[in-house]
Amino acid sequence: MTTWVRRLVTVSLALSGCSQPADQDVVRVGADVDAESLDPRLQRNTTGFRVVNLIYDGLLQLDTNLQPVPGLAESWENPSPTIWVFHLRANVRFHDGVSLTAADVVYTFETILDPQLRAPQRTLYVPIDSIEAVDDRTVRFTLHEPFAPFLSYLDMGIVPRHLAETGHNLGSMPVGSGPYRLIRWDKGSRVRLEANVDHWAGVPTVTRMWFGIPSTSPGRTITPWRKSASVTSSGGR
Repeated sequence: MTTWVRRLVTVSLALSGCSQPADQDVVRVGADVDAESLDPRLQRNTTGFRVVNLIYDGLLQLDTNLQPVPGLAESWENPSPTIWVFHLRANVRFHDGVSLTAADVVYTFETILDPQLRAPQRTLYVPIDSIEAVDDRTVRFTLHEPFAPFLSYLDMGIVPRHLAETGHNLGSMPVGSGPYRLIRWDKGSRVRLEANVDHWAGVPTVTRMWFGIPSTSPGRTITPWRKSASVTSSGGR
């Protein structure tokens, strides 16, 4: 589960007066705007960022101090100022059951760097010179020159190459490896997510996450119901 989700669940429990995470069936989030895309390479706003962060995993995660910690990569090394090598966790699978490998990591970042994709965050990754899948669980990044913030940008969600290359629209039908999977997206109204019971970090304590999109005023709190917590989300990361 991402750092942002842990913070959200903590706030939600406080608002609902519940004491045990296990009591939670649904956490409902009042979002300020609808997501534009649920493809992590193309998301552009706060709601998209937050939903994507639940559906996909990055090589690394950022902790509460914005320091990089292991994500899909369980370890990494920096043998020279311009080379970073990441070792992926074993037995990680996308929500469709297909194994996540180094080839998916390479594909994700190569497509972000491709100007034709028009990825909003492309400029963050232009210091990358090349990306190589050494084997199924090892990825080597070579940079043009040393780049101090490099690790902090590796929370980008990894997409499934086997789907993206065949034209599957990840923007509206996302398939990640993250702690939640998409159940339904009623555009302009609600995004419904359900816990991924096969997630490598364990089963999330909250079964469902629902993002409500207000039809009138931004930041409107969604009304809670029994066995649910409600929280309004209208800020940045």
